Amino acid sequence: MNSLLKNRNEFLKYLYKFEDLAYRDFHKKIILSDNVIGIRSDIIKKISKELSKYNFEKLFSFDLYYHEEKMILGYCIVYCKKDFDEKLKLTLEFLKYIDNWAICDSFSCAFKDFLKNKEKGFDFILNLIDKKEEYAVRLGFVLLLCYYVNDLYIDRVIDIIIK
Repeated sequence: MNSLLKNRNEFLKYLYKFEDLAYRDFHKKIILSDNVIGIRSDIIKKISKELSKYNFEKLFSFDLYYHEEKMILGYCIVYCKKDFDEKLKLTLEFLKYIDNWAICDSFSCAFKDFLKNKEKGFDFILNLIDKKEEYAVRLGFVLLLCYYVNDLYIDRVIDIIIK
């Protein structure tokens, strides 16, 4: 698996082994993009879990074009064994690849580290929302919905939404 990270062409060749044309055609319609190989999410998650064990940060040096490449990078960030602070730094780098709702929402819902890092995560979310960039703001709000709609945070969440 680590050898896939040596160059983008090998990585893409590997990904195309999982191409599902019917799924691709369906998915292109719901994310409004032509940059789709057509790999089902369970396969993307499986690939990501494996790649997250290696130097997956190499993907940041690839010219990520396809939806699935971006999804894999996002899942690698949430699945890797790095500490929360490092994952947050990687998330800031990853923001440039979040270009549709599916990448944003899937990444957010998988980022379970927020469950154990509530205050630090909440501060990070506030910074995302302050960025005023479409997908940074969306990422912040989806993270709020995933991890902060509870008795302890609901008043703060409502205040953020009202503003």
